[in-house]
Amino acid sequence: MSLETIYVVRHGFRCSYFVDPVSGVATTTVLSPTKIAADTPLTAHGVDQARQLGAHLMSLEPPIDAVYSSPYYRCLQTISPYISLRNEQAAKSQEESGALLTPLVIRSETGLGEFYGQAHFDQPKPAQMSFLKTLFPVLDDSFESGVVAEKKGESIEGLYDRVRSAVEKIIERCDAEGVRSVILCSHAAVIIALGRVLTGQIPDRVDVQDFDTFTCGLSIFKRPTTLSSNYSSTLADLDVSVQSPDGADDQAADTAKPVPVTSSTTGSTDTAQKPTRLVGNWICQANSDCSFLSGGPERGWYFTGDEAFIFGDPVPSGDAASGLPDDIAALHTSRL
Repeated sequence: MSLETIYVVRHGFRCSYFVDPVSGVATTTVLSPTKIAADTPLTAHGVDQARQLGAHLMSLEPPIDAVYSSPYYRCLQTISPYISLRNEQAAKSQEESGALLTPLVIRSETGLGEFYGQAHFDQPKPAQMSFLKTLFPVLDDSFESGVVAEKKGESIEGLYDRVRSAVEKIIERCDAEGVRSVILCSHAAVIIALGRVLTGQIPDRVDVQDFDTFTCGLSIFKRPTTLSSNYSSTLADLDVSVQSPDGADDQAADTAKPVPVTSSTTGSTDTAQKPTRLVGNWICQANSDCSFLSGGPERGWYFTGDEAFIFGDPVPSGDAASGLPDDIAALHTSRL
């Protein structure tokens, strides 16, 4: 059995933090147990979102067989309610009927970690696995990811390369382990990159609004069962709905509708062959669906540019200095 479905979720509504665009020093008024300023926890509302997400994930078909998450606290915190529900179900089924429902663990995948634009300073990094294991006992500490972000941040091309490498390794591992469906919990920029890499639809402009990234929104990608020379999966075909983060409330309901599966793939599923490539041909079936969340779509995010912190020569943190753009607000939104 090979992987058929990739579920992708963004972390829930989190507490804010600020990164000084000159020094790179992060500050926040609310620290998570990791004590890392850029690794903030979910808000109370975000915790509620995570619980609602967890309940919804229990109803998915096919059910989730494996879990991969960014190592940042907010992502692990978001996926944990689902893990608890799923493992409670596994324990109950074994007690009542002796049925073997394997408990799930979380594999901490650094390749799904936060995106930070290129900078002159070292960008934040998550807590060590040994410490995270004390906070989240269901973490699989035997798993090691070979994909890491650059120390001083990434270009957009670097982000695409990291995401492609990470998801290809995940798909290969799932195929080898007989996993039918997997869920990935990550951040807005990474989720946009994932959608583009999986479907093969990478626009010329990074700020194109294609894949939505609402907090706790669920996207679904399906692997085609056959490939043909005329295979095509454009965003127009998929009718991916788009809403600006500042869009009107009356547009929100539309963005939560699952994206219909459409492709020009031909052939009967009875004679299906295993795809010959790992990414670039997946079909987006749902685009950040929030229909199961009481608050609907919230806190959507899109690229506004290259999201880099390099805008001139490095300057001392005390210098209000040269090289800084007139409006750096957009740079702060890259903290996802």
